[in-house]
Amino acid sequence: MAVALARGLVGANVVQAADIIASARSNASRDKFFAAFAGCEELPAWTSSNAEVVAKSDVVILALKPQVLPDEAPALGALCTAESPKLFISVAAGTSLASLRNWLGPHARVIRSMPNTPVLVGQGATAYVGSPEVTEADYALAGRILGAGGKAWRIEKEEWMNSV
Repeated sequence: MAVALARGLVGANVVQAADIIASARSNASRDKFFAAFAGCEELPAWTSSNAEVVAKSDVVILALKPQVLPDEAPALGALCTAESPKLFISVAAGTSLASLRNWLGPHARVIRSMPNTPVLVGQGATAYVGSPEVTEADYALAGRILGAGGKAWRIEKEEWMNSV
């Protein structure tokens, strides 16, 4: 999903490829990521460190598997401070805002989203909802980011997410 979102962002001219920094632990994931940008003049940056991505970003697409979030997210949230808050957009299936906010801490603004697989070809549908700290500007940005893979709709209540 991270590759599809990143490619969609570039394809929809939301950001330039060079403005993206991504990470994963495996070389296979890295190779798959770069293959998606084979035709681009500039390539995204790459690191094997999720912490480096968070440290260098204002907006973080949290595309970790739900089972690793409890262990990984607190360290990422620790990089958020009152002076350097971050917007996290999670694509982790079935992971509640309450859990994300608990793991990421008080200086993270959190949006939970649920993209579907047609995002891979730019024809997806994504619902999203945010924590109370999320601003209208954050929602607008999240709509642009998530809409790069198809259509994106903000929903008002998290309990509607499962219906979507």
